[in-house]
Amino acid sequence: MRSAMIILIALLVIGGGTASVSLAIDSWLDESNSSATNQSAYQIATAVQTATARMDSFQFDAQMDMSEGMMAYSMHSAIDETNGKMSMDFRMTTLTPEPLTVQGEMYVIEDCAYVNFEMPSEMSGWSKFCAPGLLEQQAIINPEVDFLTQFADVEVLGTEMVDGVECYKLRVTPDMGKTWAWALGQPGMEGLPADLQGMEDLMEDLISDFSIVEWIAKDTYFPMKFVMAMTFTTEEGPVDVTMTGLIHHINEPMSIELPPEAADAVEMPSH
Repeated sequence: MRSAMIILIALLVIGGGTASVSLAIDSWLDESNSSATNQSAYQIATAVQTATARMDSFQFDAQMDMSEGMMAYSMHSAIDETNGKMSMDFRMTTLTPEPLTVQGEMYVIEDCAYVNFEMPSEMSGWSKFCAPGLLEQQAIINPEVDFLTQFADVEVLGTEMVDGVECYKLRVTPDMGKTWAWALGQPGMEGLPADLQGMEDLMEDLISDFSIVEWIAKDTYFPMKFVMAMTFTTEEGPVDVTMTGLIHHINEPMSIELPPEAADAVEMPSH
C-alpha cells in the first residue's frame, strides 16, 4: 500500500474517532447487560450523554503521529456552540510522497467557513465556503447519531487524574468495518478515489490493535481526554498511528472573531 493511501485512511479513521470523543461509549445505551462491570459502563454512558448536552463551549487540542515520522498533525480549536462559532489552528507535516508542511487556520461563523493555508502552492491564502450546518459538521463532542453504534465494547478500567480532575478511565474497542463505512459517509467524502470505496471488509486486515482509551470526569461526566492507537499492516512493515486529544475550558467565556484579512477571502462554489 502506498504511503499516501495510509495517511488518507488514518485521517479518515482517526477523524471518525475524534468525532466520537465521549460518545463512543454511548453505544452501550442500546445494550442491556446486568453484570457489574457492564452496568457501570452503562451508567457512565448515560451520565455522559446528559452531561455533553450541557457543553456550550470548550477548547480542544489534538496531536497525531505516525511511526518513522511519516506524518505529524496537531491542532487547537475553540468551539462556541451558543453563538455558532469555531476557530482552529492546525499544522501537518508529511514525508511522503515528498517532505511537505501545511499549516493554517480556520474559522466557522454560523454557516460559513473561512480557511487560510500556508503552503508552497497556489492554494495558499484565505478562502470561504458557505453551506448550511457547517458548525455541526465540525462537531467534536456531538457527532451524528449514526456513529453511536460503531463501537462494540466498553470496559471500565478504573480511575485516574487528568489535569487535577479525577476521571473514569474507559477502554473502547471499535468495530473497524462500521467505523470505515461511517467515515466514508461523512460530508465531503463523496469525491474520494474509487479504490477507497467498498473497503469495509478489508479494514480488519489492514488495521490491527485499534484501541481508544477515554477519561471522563467523575464530578461532571464531561469528557477530558482520549488516546487512540492503531497499527497498519503493509508490505513494507507495520505503521503505528497514535492520537491524543484533550478537552478543556469547558463552558468558560470565550471570544471568537474573524480576522480582518479574512474579509477578502475567495469564495469557493458550493455543490
